[in-house]
Amino acid sequence: ASRLITADSTIERGELVTDPTLSALVRTYENSRRPPRTTHVAAQWVVYFVLSLVACAYMRRISAKNGALLRTQVALFALSFAFLLGAKIVLLVSALSPLFLPVAIIPLWTSLHVDRRTGSMMAVLISLFTSSLVVYDPIVSVVFLITSCVAALSFKMATRKRNAFLLVSGALSGLVGSFVYVATKEIFDGFDLDAELAE
Repeated sequence: ASRLITADSTIERGELVTDPTLSALVRTYENSRRPPRTTHVAAQWVVYFVLSLVACAYMRRISAKNGALLRTQVALFALSFAFLLGAKIVLLVSALSPLFLPVAIIPLWTSLHVDRRTGSMMAVLISLFTSSLVVYDPIVSVVFLITSCVAALSFKMATRKRNAFLLVSGALSGLVGSFVYVATKEIFDGFDLDAELAE
């Protein structure tokens, strides 16, 4: 009977587990993951390193003139690192869903100060990096990627009201992201509006 109960149990981030059987399963699961294997950590950093090299090569060869400058690249990577650090802290200390992370802010900033092509590249990069914080959850990863790309591609440089267009692009990316979330959730788990509102 306990096996059937635990099979249907879902533990939310930050939830206190009081059931003895379920808590034993949680401890076993966590002990199997900590400390992480050395090969796992090395593989993750290899992925980060390769993606960063590709991003640098893209900015040097394809981006606008200021995108090829070293100070621009350093600024973009510093902003990305600061965002990832903040996102990690938020996920660790709160029960907030990762879908509330403003992943599109880095591509939007890049589109504003460099160009939309570089913003699109940063959208893919920051989406992959942030998805790694939630073990590349497919639903979260797809939403991150779509919202970031929509934000970067919908930003209009040739306008005097660029700051206002930041809000428009951000709102549009959030709207598209919500539709993508519903569709992706239906594909993987089945979308239930009542359950989503209850959370």
